[in-house]
Amino acid sequence: MGKYDASHPFASLKGSDNIIAFTTKRFPNPLIVQGAGAGAAVTAFGVFSDILKIKRQVEYAARLHPNAHS
Repeated sequence: MGKYDASHPFASLKGSDNIIAFTTKRFPNPLIVQGAGAGAAVTAFGVFSDILKIKRQVEYAARLHPNAHS
């Protein structure tokens, strides 16, 4: 989470729009990608799906390495 000035592209989002900014050590000036989002329900489903995928991967890793501690 961060705080941005009103002039920042993040502050101008409307409705279900999405925005992401990429910065690197080589290119400190951010590349900003912005566009229409899928809406709250589709986004929530995607996040939930990602959480389930992570859960399966953690369980699989635990079966491969039963004595490993997290």
